This record gives sequence, C-alpha cells and structure tokens, in this order.
Amino acid sequence: MKSVAFAGLGKMELREVPDPAPSAGEVVVKVSYCGICGSDLHEYASHGPSLRAAGVFQPVMGHEFTGLISAVGSGVTLHKEGDPVVVHPGGSCGKCHFCQTNQANLCADQQGTGYRRAGGYAEYCAVRADQALSLPGEKWLETAALTEPFGVAMRAV
Repeated sequence: MKSVAFAGLGKMELREVPDPAPSAGEVVVKVSYCGICGSDLHEYASHGPSLRAAGVFQPVMGHEFTGLISAVGSGVTLHKEGDPVVVHPGGSCGKCHFCQTNQANLCADQQGTGYRRAGGYAEYCAVRADQALSLPGEKWLETAALTEPFGVAMRAV
C-alpha cells in the first residue's frame, strides 16, 4: 500500500509499505479522511531536535482520521467489516497506575497512532478495536475527521 512518511526535517516521501494485518483485539481501517495536525507540521518543519527525527516515533504520521473497517482481528466483537469509524489516536498501556486510575493521559508507555504506531497518512491503518469509535453512517466520515482537533480545542477552552 502507499503511505506518506517523514524522511527527515522538511522532507516527506511517498513509500510503498506492507498492508497491515489486524492482531488480536485490533481492526484495520481503510482511511477515508486524515487531517494534518499542527504537531505534524512542527515535526516536519522543526529546526531543533524532534522525536520523529531521532527515530523515537515511526515515520508515518496522521492521527486525525476516519475510515471504514476493512479487517477485524480475533476477539473483536464491537466492529465488523464496512463499519464507518473515527479513530481515537491515544494508545495508553491500560495497566499502569495512571491508566488504572482514569488518568490515561499521564501513561508513560503511550503507543499512540501516528506517533509510535503507524498513522493515517496511508491507505490502511491497524488500530486497537477500542480506538475505533463507531459513526452513525458514511456521511459522517469527512466531518468526523475533525473530532480530535475539536476535542483538543474544546478542552483548551
């Protein structure tokens, strides 16, 4: 499949990468819409140190996206192929003190989509099933791609 990947400061490139397959508890989303976040732009244009440039984050950005479920891993009962979803990019571990006390935003082992895990700047993206939030229909795919930036703005206000 095609993806757009960070290739160095100020450089993005089209890459051919293997199609993702869902592991147990995951789904694969065929990406419909993906926003370009300010954090992606900052990493792309940064003149200083960058976690992505240092290799801490993988190269395929994109954490504001929607799509249709194209494959379902074992144990997934919330979704089926063809379901329209918006992806919550968070990737907390679910096991640490912060996750267990409803403070997952403080988890030190974040595996967020578009950061440590490949994101939506690709044709397909594998995510945990609980990150795929159901939409009432395909007509919501374009608008719902703005869910994550809307949530950030709403919480900031």
